[in-house]
Amino acid sequence: MRTLKGAATRSALCSQQHGASFTEYLRNSFKNFETRYGNLVEGLNKMTETTWSKKLFLILVFIESSFLLFWGAKSYYQVKKAQNQVKKVEEELNQLRLENETLMQQVENMKDPFYLEKMAREKLGLAKKGEIIYKILPPKPKK
Repeated sequence: MRTLKGAATRSALCSQQHGASFTEYLRNSFKNFETRYGNLVEGLNKMTETTWSKKLFLILVFIESSFLLFWGAKSYYQVKKAQNQVKKVEEELNQLRLENETLMQQVENMKDPFYLEKMAREKLGLAKKGEIIYKILPPKPKK
C-alpha cells in the first residue's frame, strides 16, 4: 500500500510541478534515461557485434591455418616419398652401369683369341688335338 500512496503522491507532485500526469512524467523520465544511457546500450551492442566478428575471424583463421598445416604436411610427405623413389632409381642406375661396364669388358675380351681359348678350356672343357685333360676332384668327405 505504501508504494501506491508513494506513486499517488509522486503523480500529484508531478502534476503540480510540471502540469502533467504521472504517465507523462514516466515517459519523459524514460526518454531522459534513453538519451543518457542509450549510447551505452548501443556501445554494448557494438561490442558484442565486434566480439562475435572477432570470434568468427579467429575461427576462420584457425580453420585456414589447420588446412594449410595439414596440406603442408601432406606435401612434405609426398616430396619425401618422391625423393626416396629417386634415390632407389639412382642406385639401380648405378648398378646397371656397373653391369654394363663388365659386359662391355667381356665383349672386348671376346675379341682376343687367347681369352676365347681360355674360356673354351675352362667353361666347356675343350682341348686341342693331342692334349690330355686332367681334372682334379675334391676329396670325398669321411663318414
